[in-house]
Amino acid sequence: MTARGPGASPPGPLVLVSLVVSSRCRGCRIRGGALRLMGPAAVDYTTWGSHKAAASAVADSLREVGEVARAARLDWCGRTVEAIRCGDCGTVTYRAALCHDRACPVCSWRRCRREYARLLAAVRRAPHGRWVHVTLTLPAHVTYSLSAGLDLLTAAWGRWCRSQLRGALGWWRRVEITRGPGGWHPHMHVLVLIPEGDDLLDPARVATAWGRACRLDPAPLVGIRSWEAREVPRLVRYLTSDDHGAAGLTGPVLS
Repeated sequence: MTARGPGASPPGPLVLVSLVVSSRCRGCRIRGGALRLMGPAAVDYTTWGSHKAAASAVADSLREVGEVARAARLDWCGRTVEAIRCGDCGTVTYRAALCHDRACPVCSWRRCRREYARLLAAVRRAPHGRWVHVTLTLPAHVTYSLSAGLDLLTAAWGRWCRSQLRGALGWWRRVEITRGPGGWHPHMHVLVLIPEGDDLLDPARVATAWGRACRLDPAPLVGIRSWEAREVPRLVRYLTSDDHGAAGLTGPVLS
């Protein structure tokens, strides 16, 4: 890929390169076995291309506020993609030069895919217990900058975690930031595994503890839902998605 300076004009159309490869993926190398040569593979780039188009839109917004160098990095991120198909098992992987910017839709999508695989593997290895999805929010009536909101959320999480998750079998969390008419809305999704029959995450107690942790009155809203083990993979996909517009994602409310 040709390097461009911060002031370079946006690149042309997305360049997608499908490689004919006769090497094995890591899994096949570990398992061993004979190598089978392959012919050209037809690879569907629709999903990658849609995220790249979103990255170009973000880059345009960054240029409007003077972030020219950052916009240039997003423009070139993932523009050239190599699709590599294993000659033994047929698994297709993608390789590209990426910017790793937190605002980049391409890099965010890839991070979410990686996190989904890791969390799902951890869920499947987890001991038997009850899965609970907790959503910790900040009050909508308080006006603060994004950095101040994140600082408040992080500090409150530390205090709440020490008091409420002491008996948990395990937990995972993700910070999500949305923006509405009232400004920024940072909040936290927490997936917790607790012993079966344990009232560790009693809704009233959790809400009271979160209010104390935030040191705000009235206390912010807290969402708590319990999930059957067979439904947890669907919840994991939602929690690690780069688009939380999924409809119909419900579970029984704890009572």
